[in-house]
Amino acid sequence: MNSFELKKAILRLEEDYPLLTEQFITRSDSRRGIILSHTELVDIFYSEPKQETLFPFFDSVTVTKLREHLAQKDVKFGEYSSIVNRRMNLAELVLTHHKESVSKSDYEDTIEFFEVRRGGYLRQIAKSKESEAANWTEYAYWLLARVEKFKIIDPAKSEQLKQEARHMFDKAHDAGYTEATEALATFLYCETAQTDKAIKLWEKAAAAGNEMALKNLFEALCADDSLKVREIKVSLAKADGQALKNLFNTLKSNTDLTPYDAECAVLVSEAIALKEEVEREASQQIPTGISYPAWGHVENFPVPA
Repeated sequence: MNSFELKKAILRLEEDYPLLTEQFITRSDSRRGIILSHTELVDIFYSEPKQETLFPFFDSVTVTKLREHLAQKDVKFGEYSSIVNRRMNLAELVLTHHKESVSKSDYEDTIEFFEVRRGGYLRQIAKSKESEAANWTEYAYWLLARVEKFKIIDPAKSEQLKQEARHMFDKAHDAGYTEATEALATFLYCETAQTDKAIKLWEKAAAAGNEMALKNLFEALCADDSLKVREIKVSLAKADGQALKNLFNTLKSNTDLTPYDAECAVLVSEAIALKEEVEREASQQIPTGISYPAWGHVENFPVPA
């Protein structure tokens, strides 16, 4: 392929795949790191695989590039899981691009293979002695995705995977990984109906600035008819101030704003005001040099008279 043909192919690539940036392809569900250059992508997307099936071709491309990334000495161990996910996402994206040239069963079998291979890598990384909380969390996410797959066809296996995911989330949460705290709270709320425990964990993650935790906390509180408005505001006010403001801006900027959305925005606004009021009073009461204890549960929250 000469330079002119390559340039045309790159333009076509950018039109077909809007996730492409100016120089590299990134995935919205990753940390937006570099995966492949334009030239490498053109070779993969617009070169017909010589094998009769897609599996050997794409498996080779994926494994080779993955090993290159993992061999980089400047890559922290905690980033390995993210690299695996980016590589596997790209493999599936490329495979889908070529799906019309293979049978449906071949396509589905290969996609399934990639998911199993993804899990194998993530498990190997998570079980390593050098593994970190980010690795355990990524592996737990993969396990939960498999839980849904086996829920009907193999309930026992589904339950086994669910328990392993719970263990990984617990482990990462205990290590102080905020994303895992949010994920564990969501797991408890959705899978075990432990609402009270989930809310406390969401509060903790939201206080650390995790916006997904704040969003889930807000929705769970609003869905509980037994709570008073005051209790909801007190719980929300424990969250990080900037995260609260971001949630408020998201709610009020909704182009299809409903009366319910407007009511929610007002509630968050009042929670922000409560937080600022409490912090202002606390700063006036505490002498310089004395640290102020972190807010605890609702019953310990320093609410103004």
